Amino acid sequence: RGMNPFKWLEKEVRRAFTPLASRLPVRMPRGPARGYRFYGALSHLKLLKQKDAEDLFLERLDLVSQTVYDVGAHVGLLTVFFSGAARAGRVLAFEPNPALFALLEKNVRGNRLSGVEAIAVAVGAGIGELELSISADHPAMGSLNPWVQSGRDKSDFRLIRVPVRSLDELAEILGEELKLPRI
Repeated sequence: RGMNPFKWLEKEVRRAFTPLASRLPVRMPRGPARGYRFYGALSHLKLLKQKDAEDLFLERLDLVSQTVYDVGAHVGLLTVFFSGAARAGRVLAFEPNPALFALLEKNVRGNRLSGVEAIAVAVGAGIGELELSISADHPAMGSLNPWVQSGRDKSDFRLIRVPVRSLDELAEILGEELKLPRI
C-alpha cells in the first residue's frame, strides 16, 4: 500500500519480536546499565555504539545517597543505573504505561535492587487523568500529547486513561525534596 519496504520490514520485525522481548532477559553489554539484565529492552542494546555524551554525563554524576525522580522510566534502564551503579539512596520511578510498568517492576526485582519505588502514574502539569496514546506497532512508545492522535488512523494506536500527578504534588506525598528529575 505504498509503504517503504524497509519501513514495512522493520514494522513486521518489531511486531514479531516485541512479545518475545518481554520474556527474554538481555544483559546490557554497554551503556549506563552495562552488566544488568533486562526484560523488554532489545531495542536498547548498544552493541556497536561507542560511549556517547549521555553515557559520559551519567558516569560523572555523584548520586550517592541522593533521591532521583526517574520520570518516564520505561523498562528501567536508567532506574537500574541510578540505583545500582550510581548508588543513589532512593529512586522513584514513574511509568504510566501498564505493560512497561510491569517490565519495570520485573527488572527492579530481577536485578535485586533496593531503594527503588516504581509508581504507576504519569507526571504532568496538573492532577487528574489523561489519555495515553500507545502505538499499535510498538507498544513501548506512548504519549500524553493529543497531537499524536491528530490526523492518524485510529488503528495506529490505542488509548488508555492514566492518572497524572505534578512533580510538586508527588514530592509532597512522597516526602522527598526534588533535586534531580530525569525526564
